[in-house]
Amino acid sequence: ATPETAAELIELATRLRVLGEAGRGHEQPYLDADIAFHALLLAASGNDMMTSLHGIVTEVLAGRTDLGLSPADPAPVSFDNHEGVARAIADRNEDLAEEYARAVVLEVWHELGDL
Repeated sequence: ATPETAAELIELATRLRVLGEAGRGHEQPYLDADIAFHALLLAASGNDMMTSLHGIVTEVLAGRTDLGLSPADPAPVSFDNHEGVARAIADRNEDLAEEYARAVVLEVWHELGDL
């Protein structure tokens, strides 16, 4: 990712935290920031296959919100993981970025298992 892209990822992750900590995790502005974060992350990969997942990821995030499954107060670890991915990318630390990205995926996986 370019430094500009990394800075935008950090900004979006910060927006997620601010909205989530304000109890707005189930609202459209949070969803918009979450979709923008993931779209930028996928595009920044430079991998056409990953970039092509944008539509699927958007549908999952939007569907979660539309079905009332997005909590008003997301788990703080979610914010930590999103910020961790963004900061690791800014630091060009691929291993740490992957570790945080896996944590984001596993968090959703466990959430879905609890339904």
